[in-house]
Amino acid sequence: MKPTIRRSLYALLTVFSLVFAAFIFVNGKDKSAFPELKDRTGILANDPEWPTVKANYEKLLQELETKPEDKKTLLQLAKTFMQEGRVTGNFSYYNKAALDMVDLVLKKDPSHLEAICLKAMTFLSQHRFAEAKELAENARQLSPHYSFVYGLLCDANVELGNYTEAVASADKMVNTRPDIRSYSRFGTSAKFTATFQAQSKPSN
Repeated sequence: MKPTIRRSLYALLTVFSLVFAAFIFVNGKDKSAFPELKDRTGILANDPEWPTVKANYEKLLQELETKPEDKKTLLQLAKTFMQEGRVTGNFSYYNKAALDMVDLVLKKDPSHLEAICLKAMTFLSQHRFAEAKELAENARQLSPHYSFVYGLLCDANVELGNYTEAVASADKMVNTRPDIRSYSRFGTSAKFTATFQAQSKPSN
């Protein structure tokens, strides 16, 4: 092979290698930057809402490509993962994915109310009830008139067996925003409290 041809081939190979390496770097970075939405299987794969879920997920990723630290988009992605966990039952994967997104927001803004509440919700899903309660208390201090915070406190206290505190939180939620969710929580916490009190009474 002539030296000129050899040099030309070597130059082309070098250029191709650099382009390929750049392609792998860019695409690999995009795909690894955020958790993936796993393909559904079985009957869930035929859910008519599944294409919409995937499309919304891809849209969020595209928005994060241009604004990777946008809080609203990161939290929307966290909500997407939380909902997908409920639908598929893959809580282990999607709870972690949601926490990763929430923590990106809290790293930049530790007092972000919605991010704190979403983290508390995820902790409840992970049965980390004491940690969820602590986060909900932090959220209450930031926004004492936000009714959703008292719902989180109610749920955490019920799971921890603090039924009196649960009823107080549910009552505060009702007074702050009386709707079906607050009444439902009040009824549930009151039921647990009544059951606990009945079981605690000494038998004759």
